[in-house]
Amino acid sequence: MPGDHLYPILVPDSSGPCFEGWTTLAALSQHTSTAKLGALVNCNGFRNPSLTAKMAVTVDHATGGRFILGIGAGWFELEHRSLGFEFKPTPDRLRALDESCRIIKSLFSQEKTTFRGKHYDVIDAYCSPKPVQRPKPPIMIAGQGEKVLLRIVAEHADMWNSQGSPDRMRHLIEVMRRHGDKLGRDIDEIEKTVAIPLCYRASKEREERDMRTAAMLGRTSPEEARNQMLIGGTQECLDTIEPGRSPPLRRRGDPPSEMRDAAEPRSLAAQEAIDELLEVLDTAFAR
Repeated sequence: MPGDHLYPILVPDSSGPCFEGWTTLAALSQHTSTAKLGALVNCNGFRNPSLTAKMAVTVDHATGGRFILGIGAGWFELEHRSLGFEFKPTPDRLRALDESCRIIKSLFSQEKTTFRGKHYDVIDAYCSPKPVQRPKPPIMIAGQGEKVLLRIVAEHADMWNSQGSPDRMRHLIEVMRRHGDKLGRDIDEIEKTVAIPLCYRASKEREERDMRTAAMLGRTSPEEARNQMLIGGTQECLDTIEPGRSPPLRRRGDPPSEMRDAAEPRSLAAQEAIDELLEVLDTAFAR
C-alpha cells in the first residue's frame, strides 16, 4: 500500500523523488491479479471528495474489485504550504474528513447525491458507474485522535489503521468502542490494522535514523518509537509482537530498511534476513 504524499516522508530530505500515489497505484494494479490495493492513506485535503469517489470507482473497476479506499485528515504541513494546498486547523480538517466520508459513501451507493456542509457542497451529483464491490469498496481511515477521529472511524470506516504499542492500541480500540456504542455501531465490524515500522538486523546508524522517523510519524520520542517498531534481531521483534496477538491485529508494516533503499544492493544474507522476518510476522499475526 503506497502512501499519498507529494514529498517523501521517510527520508531526511523532502526534496527527494516522490511519485503521486493514485497514478502509481493505477499503474501497479495492472501488474497484480489477486492483491488488494490502496493507499495508506489518501490525504483528504488534496482532492475534492466527489473527485476522490470517481477516482476510487475507476481504480475499483481497473482492479476487478480489489480496491481499498484509504483516507485521513492529512498531517504533513510542509507539503501543504509548499505546494499551495490549504492546511486547515485540525478541527476543520477533521470536519472536512467527516463530510468527505458522507459524500463518498453516498456517491458509491445512491443514484444522486446532494450534500451541504461547512467545507463541501454537492448538488444532484451522479457517480456512474458504481463500484464493482457492493455496496462499496472498503473505507480505511487512519489516525488516533480520541475525541473526533475515532468517532469518525466508528461511524464511517470498514477498516482502521494506526500505530502504537499493544497497550496503546487496546486503549484506542476501547475509545472507539465507546464512540460506537453512542452511534449504535458494532465496532467489531471494523477491521483493525497496525502500521509497524521495520528495521530488522540493521546497523546502529540505520536504527537511530529509523527511530527518529518513526517518532516523527507517531508524534512521540525515539525511545518510545522503538517500542512500537520491529527493530533489532529476531528475539526483540518477537518480544514486540507477542503482546499484540490479543486482540488480533493485522500488520501493515513499512518494508524493512534494506528494501526501502533501492540504492543499496541486497546481498543473499540480507534477503535471507528479510525472508526470516516475514515468516516470523506471518506466523505471529495469523488469525
